[in-house]
Amino acid sequence: MRQSLVSKLLLAASVLYSLALLISCLIPAPAIILTKDNSDKVLHGSAYFFFTLLWFSYFYLFYLKNKSTGFVVGVTLILALLYGIIIEVMQGTLTSYRSADVYDMFANIIGVSIAFLFIGLLKPRFEQLKSKF
Repeated sequence: MRQSLVSKLLLAASVLYSLALLISCLIPAPAIILTKDNSDKVLHGSAYFFFTLLWFSYFYLFYLKNKSTGFVVGVTLILALLYGIIIEVMQGTLTSYRSADVYDMFANIIGVSIAFLFIGLLKPRFEQLKSKF
């Protein structure tokens, strides 16, 4: 019962975060973000750090629990990179007030990479959690 509840909550958090990220990237940007100094790249990196951390946690602890850590990292990496690419393409094609930006993609990749470094540092803790579920 506890596993089911935690699994559902983590999945809900991952999905809701993903939807919030999508919506926030497709609505008109506040003026504070529309600067030419690339300061929004920190937001991109942070957003994809948390995106990666949430989805890795769900996959590793529940959905792909019986798979190797490397496999779960690979699945999460592909998901995060594809999601970022799809959002950038949508910004460039579906909106007139946003544009696709290769530097945003680099910031996303940096956020994903930092998340995996963080996950690597916390691997023993993730293994402990995995054994409890």
